Parts: sequence; structure tokens; C-alpha cells
Amino acid sequence: MMSKDLKILPADFPLPDDAKISTSHSEINDGKKSVLLIFSSEEDMAAITKLYKDYFKTQNLDDSGQTIDDKNIIIQGDNPEKNESWSMIGGRLSSNKGVIELNVTWTEL
Repeated sequence: MMSKDLKILPADFPLPDDAKISTSHSEINDGKKSVLLIFSSEEDMAAITKLYKDYFKTQNLDDSGQTIDDKNIIIQGDNPEKNESWSMIGGRLSSNKGVIELNVTWTEL
């Protein structure tokens, strides 16, 4: 498991119990950390949507954009209090029925 990259993400960031991480990459540019995490889950789309809607609600994102329906989830925005930027884009995989793939980018501002 790519635990080094996961440790850079805020500790309260939730992952589904069955999350399968396919890509995990972190870097530090000009002293600012960033993480790209791509993972999949076979949990119900409604459960995934609720998990991340609830989480990002607690992050007080400015200028947040959200597009959420039964096939897609897109949540983007900045948290000026914590100097963080978040982007989550994903949805059901047409090539793999019952699987949801999510791409998460977290960056220190």
C-alpha cells in the first residue's frame, strides 16, 4: 500500500472500507504538498455520494462546485482556513459494472 502518500492527505479524509487504490502520488513543490489518489469501490453510489458530500460539507470549501447525480460525483473547491484545495471527480465505470472510480487531488495553497 502506498501509505506515505495517504499520510500526506488530511487524517480525517474518509476512504470506503473496500477502497482499492490504483494510483497514489505525492509531491512537494515550493514547500507545498499535493496528493493525487485514484481509487475504486463497489459500494453503492448513494453511500459514496453521502460519504463525500458530508465530508466536504465539513471542509467549508469556498467557490465550491458540485455536480452529483446517480452516475457522477464532482466536488471542487478551496478551504482558505486550512489553505487547502480539493478536487474529486468520478463515477460509475461503464466498463466494470458496479464499480465506482474516484480521482482525488488535494493541494496545500
